[in-house]
Amino acid sequence: MQALTVYVAHQVEVVTRRSEFRLAKARDRSHVLEGLLKALDMIDAVVKAIRASADRSAARDALMGKQFGFSEIQANHILDMALGRLTRLGRDELAFWNIDMRNVAEPARLQVWIAHDSGSGTPAEVTIGE
Repeated sequence: MQALTVYVAHQVEVVTRRSEFRLAKARDRSHVLEGLLKALDMIDAVVKAIRASADRSAARDALMGKQFGFSEIQANHILDMALGRLTRLGRDELAFWNIDMRNVAEPARLQVWIAHDSGSGTPAEVTIGE
């Protein structure tokens, strides 16, 4: 019985760590997609700021400035964005992925799993016990 308890505790730790990792990746991806969508909404000003910059570093600083307010990660992805993404289809694809990242049930499940009070029993223990 003790071996089973240790095994279940280990599995809970594994699932918790995996869930935290997946949640962090989903949040990071959503952050990038939000930046790309925001850039597409004001594409003329973004292109103008990039073209007026002397180099990549200056363009990144301009995107991170008060006018746009992008994070460094978002600014780098904007600078790496292919011009083909400027099409309506490219924008729709970004919007779809952003909705998927923000509204998919998995991040909500992951948050519940991570935030679960271990004092009242973990979901794995509840499932095994039932």
